[in-house]
Amino acid sequence: MSQLCLGCMQNNNGEKICPLCGFDKDTVQNAPYIPLGTELQGGNYIVGKKLSNNGEGAKYIGYSKTMGSAVTITELMPAGICGRANGKRKVVIRGGYEDQFKKLNEEFLSYYRNIARLRELGAIAPIFDIFSENNVSYTVSEYYQSIPFTEYINRSGGSIEWNRARPLFMPLITTLSALHSANIGHYAISPENLVVTSSGKLRLTDFALKEMRQTGGFFEPELMDGCAAPEQYNNVGVLDEATDVYGFTATLFYALTGRLPENSNERKPDGKLAIPTAVFKRLPPHIVTALAGGLQVQKLGRIATFEEMSSQLSSAPTVKAIRNEANRTAIQNEAAENYAPRKKDGVPGFVWGILTHELHYGQ
Repeated sequence: MSQLCLGCMQNNNGEKICPLCGFDKDTVQNAPYIPLGTELQGGNYIVGKKLSNNGEGAKYIGYSKTMGSAVTITELMPAGICGRANGKRKVVIRGGYEDQFKKLNEEFLSYYRNIARLRELGAIAPIFDIFSENNVSYTVSEYYQSIPFTEYINRSGGSIEWNRARPLFMPLITTLSALHSANIGHYAISPENLVVTSSGKLRLTDFALKEMRQTGGFFEPELMDGCAAPEQYNNVGVLDEATDVYGFTATLFYALTGRLPENSNERKPDGKLAIPTAVFKRLPPHIVTALAGGLQVQKLGRIATFEEMSSQLSSAPTVKAIRNEANRTAIQNEAAENYAPRKKDGVPGFVWGILTHELHYGQ
């Protein structure tokens, strides 16, 4: 294994600076993260560089000797509860927090075991192994080459057309519907938590415990600005499938327009949502209807399930769609009257249309 680069888990003939990824062999991974080269599960897994971290723990690139390939290793190590000394494997639980950690560890294991049962879903990385070691717990999942979804959109000129978005997003809907059928929520669907694989598929990343996705819990919450639903900013709000519908729709909105919706809390007074007129005009009416329905700040008016969202996005032009188009034209005309052409992001004559609740229901 001395020929293995701990930055990319490829054979680099033991070079100090990896010619494949640029990783320096002499890099030290400081606490609280697990030391480079640490072996887990009886030596089967080798831990490489940290890929990301949040209040719940950290993700590392790893290597599976059994599989002979790179994997992703996720380590539960809640901030403020756990610590690790430099160069040490074992995690120390902070005094007085043993019960809190035990509860979080049980939730972690239960949550990821449920996800692991759905490994056939195409829009998430399959989980191969779940185990406890070093006083904490780990998951091992598929590692794959990908680029961030934000980079994909930037490379595409800042936005994409619906015909290009459709084959990316519709399989994601299927996966999300199956997850919620198994009572598994993500609650952080956003451009930051999506990647595009080398085969051109969209994959959802960064699953986390529910406490990371709502204010009022033990952790400092990770709420995705523009994609978090209003109920996530309220510690008594119920997070459910409609919450993920909001995040999904906000991400689709970003793909089609090149910008995120306004923060849901800031939209609460009237629920209206601005959309560039040029985009508004080129989107099919039923897509505008779906965007408006999925981004309702009031849950009672929001599309509630991914099955319904799929139906909305797949619907062919109908009498209802024709009525929606008439409404859309009227609203667009009103927007043109109320918003004088102005510069926005360096583009002259940028006018805004408005997505409203009426568009969703075709009144």
